[in-house]
Amino acid sequence: MLRRASLQVDINGINDAGLTPLHHAVLDGNEAAVKLLVTHGADINKQDDDSWTPLHAACAEGHADIIQFLLENGADKSILTDEGERPLDLVDPSDMETISVMLSNIHPDSNSQSEDELEKDVTVSIT
Repeated sequence: MLRRASLQVDINGINDAGLTPLHHAVLDGNEAAVKLLVTHGADINKQDDDSWTPLHAACAEGHADIIQFLLENGADKSILTDEGERPLDLVDPSDMETISVMLSNIHPDSNSQSEDELEKDVTVSIT
């Protein structure tokens, strides 16, 4: 997929659907492709045409393993969409417990929050 450097493909380019390759991989739940793209320099916080980051997409789709990978690799969980939504706001209530436990175990330096703040985030998102 990324073998030929001579093709000069923009790994962060937005297609006609308004999505980057990383957004597509996340939406498809393709963890291997997500890891490959990030390893090769995909912008983990690039927003699509609706201002969704790959983390927003992963949260909306309930892809917990991808959420964890994105957060461990610097995804910013505070970026807002055009409608003012954080990634956590898009988590389905049925996935909230699993994802909130996972979030409480991940504290990247740039996104670290106390457990009280994470609990508040989860409570606000559920209501």
